[in-house]
Amino acid sequence: MLYAHRLLQDPGFTVEDVAQRLGYAQVKTLQQHARAYLGLTAGEMRLSLTPEQALEVVAQRFLAPLRVLSAEAS
Repeated sequence: MLYAHRLLQDPGFTVEDVAQRLGYAQVKTLQQHARAYLGLTAGEMRLSLTPEQALEVVAQRFLAPLRVLSAEAS
């Protein structure tokens, strides 16, 4: 998703271009993944997130639960 976000920052790439470049058979699947990972559609993430913000969202969503599990295991 971070690579998709980076590609979407280029105004020369459409959402369809990015989906194809990343190997998605359907744009809908890219949109579903964007919503799952970043909480936004591909178009929304293009307009509203800087690369730093996108990285922070992914880190919070996926690394924070790992830290909790690691702390519980200790």
